[in-house]
Amino acid sequence: MRTLLCLALVLTACAREKPRATSAAERFAGTWEGRSVRSGSDTGVNFTMQMTASTEGALSGTLAFTGVSTPPVAVRTIEMNDSMIVFEIGPYQSPTANKEVITRSEGHLAGDSLWGNYVMLPTAGGGVVPDMSTAQWKNAETQPNPGSEPIRGTFVSKRMAATP
Repeated sequence: MRTLLCLALVLTACAREKPRATSAAERFAGTWEGRSVRSGSDTGVNFTMQMTASTEGALSGTLAFTGVSTPPVAVRTIEMNDSMIVFEIGPYQSPTANKEVITRSEGHLAGDSLWGNYVMLPTAGGGVVPDMSTAQWKNAETQPNPGSEPIRGTFVSKRMAATP
């Protein structure tokens, strides 16, 4: 009898569903609140980013600037692994640059913290367009046309809620 009880317990334990592995997209999904700054003396711009993982493992979302009456801006993932993401935002009217820009950011994830660097490039004057290849973006960043110089900065954010 004791053998049957032990066997039943072992089978029950084995039959339990194993935890599902988390995809890279799921690790970045959620509601993020943060601040971006251009330099140490800059007070920065607050933002909220909503990121959603698809069943296919893709990640997309929107970014809205806090206290600015502009519509949310599309966020597209360029590259991603379990702890790093490169994403593109825009085009949008930058409250910092006072012109239309596209921003590429490289972020690093640890738990519920996401931080990194960004480069903002104007769309006008031979600037950038959405979904440029990494090589095209780097060329526009390192050899900008006059009036299309990059604006660089850093960002920090905290996940406020996970996406279900």
